[in-house]
Amino acid sequence: MLKFSSIFYYSAVKRSLSLGVNVFRIMMLVILPLMGYTQDECLDPGGDCTLANPVEFQNTVYVRCGDTVRLNPTQELCNTWTIDPSVNFSYGQGEDSTAVFLVIDQCFPEPIYVDGITNTPSGTGIASCDTRLVYHLLPAIDTMQQGVDCLTYSALDSLQELLPSSCGCDSILVNYFLAEIIDTTYLFAESCLPAEVGVSVDTLTAMSGCDSIVITTTNLNELPELFLDDANACIGDVATLQAFALQEGTYLWDNGESGYEIEVTTPGTYSVTFTAENGCTATQSANVLFTDISLELTTTVADHLLLSENPLTVWQGSAIEMEALVTETPFPYDIIWNGGPEIGDSTFNYIATSSTNFIVAAIDELGCASFVEITIQVRPIGVYIPTAFSPNGDNNNDYFSVYTSPNVEEVRLQIFSRTGGTVFDQRLSPTEQLAQGIIWQGWDGTYRGKRLNPQLFAYQLWYRAIQGEWINISGEVNLVK
Repeated sequence: MLKFSSIFYYSAVKRSLSLGVNVFRIMMLVILPLMGYTQDECLDPGGDCTLANPVEFQNTVYVRCGDTVRLNPTQELCNTWTIDPSVNFSYGQGEDSTAVFLVIDQCFPEPIYVDGITNTPSGTGIASCDTRLVYHLLPAIDTMQQGVDCLTYSALDSLQELLPSSCGCDSILVNYFLAEIIDTTYLFAESCLPAEVGVSVDTLTAMSGCDSIVITTTNLNELPELFLDDANACIGDVATLQAFALQEGTYLWDNGESGYEIEVTTPGTYSVTFTAENGCTATQSANVLFTDISLELTTTVADHLLLSENPLTVWQGSAIEMEALVTETPFPYDIIWNGGPEIGDSTFNYIATSSTNFIVAAIDELGCASFVEITIQVRPIGVYIPTAFSPNGDNNNDYFSVYTSPNVEEVRLQIFSRTGGTVFDQRLSPTEQLAQGIIWQGWDGTYRGKRLNPQLFAYQLWYRAIQGEWINISGEVNLVK
């Protein structure tokens, strides 16, 4: 910043005024008189005014270097000019003979006096001055200082320089000073971005054209740690997302909700931004998955033992293989059978002994579950034994045969005569497999190769179903022609 100190200027003027009084006293010895309206009309050109309480008027005239200034005296009978002989001046001629013309080619620190002579001169030629005009010529400063170069300016705390004007005026003392050192400024900042950490130097240009340097040291603010885990839920439930930060601050989710926890009902990716108290932020995203665990149950039964698939109807003793198939979940799961195998087995081999219901469940680690219930209807073993047969070779009821359901695996037939003798004892073989039964060919009515006469025989039948125990029934059969 550049300032002109007016104090120094006015001090110089004051000193010049003091000096001017002495000069005036000396110069009064050399007086150029002017009388009346022409110099030769003065009453006493060589005389002096007797200063008896004259009235003094101070006049300040601002001039520029090179100007010619006209000074007018009082319009009285006679005037006396008191002018420093070093001043370049001249008296006027003709109508301007009472004026004086000054050429401004130097400084005028001392005042120029014009004494007005009274219009009632005394007979002695000594007039009493009743009016005094004092002119102060103040040349304007034409030397302008635009400032020093920026390198010098920024290197100095203060500067003093003398600047003379072109008219030779007293040197002007100009103070250059800096109120404070501002050429280099040190700033300290904090940032949440690691890329902004460090020291940066900026050069700024002021209106004066000088550059100033700003050195900024940026430290890294503590960045918040934010934790957010994926969330999963079952279809139809609500998934909860919970964010957690190690600092105090605020949470804002991309769905517009605030707070560290939100509940969602649709799958997708959710983001949360945490803003710490120091202004730094952290963002985390999490996926929300809704599982719809699905369970299917397939059954396998030998065709000849299957009566119906829906509802599942089988013959007693049938082996049913049930297989559980789980889909639509990415998580580990367990399969649980009621009354079935160990937890986790996906296959259940069941021997149908009686009609029953089974429930199988699949439960994943989220707790999502799917259930399947199956009803198994079991038809008991069927055995039909005729009461008569006619082994006459007509291919019609020639054998005492046994008819059973297809789940019978073994048959043994014994025939006894009325006297108690055993005429037949064999394990029968199936001779014909019907859609829903088996014909076991039995006794042909002979004993040791001879056809027996028609009569009533007793029998005893042993049979065993698949995976079952032996069952015994007895009765009578009539052999006829």
